[in-house]
Amino acid sequence: MKKIITALGKEDINIELKKEKNFEIISGDIQYKEGILEVLENNQDIDFIILNSLLSGNIDIKELINKINDISRKIKIIIFLEKTDDELEKYLFENKIYKIFYNNEVGINDLINIINNDQLNNEELKQEIEKLKELLLKKENNIDKNITNKNIQKENNLQKKQGKIICILGTSGVGKSIISVNLAKANIYSKNKILIIDFDLINNSINTILGVGKSNIKIEENKELKYQKNKIIKINKKIDLLIFAEQNIHNFIPLLNELIKIYNYIFIDTNSTELIEINIEIINVSDLILFISDTNLLEINKSIKLLDKYINKFKINKNCFNIIFNKYNSESINIKLLKNIFSEFNILGYLKYNEKYNKLINKNNKNNFFNKKIRNEYLKLNYLINNKLNNLK
Repeated sequence: MKKIITALGKEDINIELKKEKNFEIISGDIQYKEGILEVLENNQDIDFIILNSLLSGNIDIKELINKINDISRKIKIIIFLEKTDDELEKYLFENKIYKIFYNNEVGINDLINIINNDQLNNEELKQEIEKLKELLLKKENNIDKNITNKNIQKENNLQKKQGKIICILGTSGVGKSIISVNLAKANIYSKNKILIIDFDLINNSINTILGVGKSNIKIEENKELKYQKNKIIKINKKIDLLIFAEQNIHNFIPLLNELIKIYNYIFIDTNSTELIEINIEIINVSDLILFISDTNLLEINKSIKLLDKYINKFKINKNCFNIIFNKYNSESINIKLLKNIFSEFNILGYLKYNEKYNKLINKNNKNNFFNKKIRNEYLKLNYLINNKLNNLK
């Protein structure tokens, strides 16, 4: 039996939850922040508090959460925010809030499913997570923790003059191409000149995402490049696209030597599991490595196995990987558990699932690809990426 408090300022959700047989709803819906603390004085054995951040009261939401945590760290708080608030959201995650939603983002059935499928109480899931972590760390004792990739000293290493190279890794279908495009677009508000390189030799799709069909693209050859057979596609004044269609990596590295002199940022969308070996030299010359993981158990398992290959087979330092969780939604593995699974890595951020992606891609509408919610997520992520790059020695 799950014991639940609702504090949303309206009775309808409280009434609907009372109809569920395995829920015990403590009191009616609470209408002010201090009322939650009053109820908790006599009922500390609570599983969930469903809370609206706009609830009235004389204490602010941060102080309220601190007081709830002081009473019991076992209480899981589901909080609804009225609008995007990066500072508050960061605070909430730091304080291990169970779920964060924006108003009208989920309905009553979603809430019921979230509580019923409380993954922190799922022993099978805990066991699966331990297996995943064991797989990832199984050879760690045989690897020098301070290892740097030995291949980085190869003679075809880049002689960097200006720009930064950002490598995007992940399993097939995880969203590397869309993320590459949107990170590039997040830079258009700066003075940076951006190049996206589609190096996914099996499933290259960035031209489709950008809405530049091969029959109507405007192609310009950059005369400074050694390899004139590679075409630079002009997307707009700040963003260019290069589709690299060869598997010969030795032609690619010298090309990057020229491109790095021209562009401030180069985003490389890499191959998935099938051609992992080709990615290694790209990793070697990259300033930042982003690893994209989906947030369901099956895809996490695939991500862990791929990371295991990079770390244990190809001897890439685990500290090089910056994890981004993609397609995060109410049915995903809880963010606390995701952080637990990937605790050996730097977690850069997460991107919520957005159903508008398919609509925008299918329309091939490159000008309106960003809606407000998508844009804000990527601007925040871009800020974190720039901080990482600025801290590089």
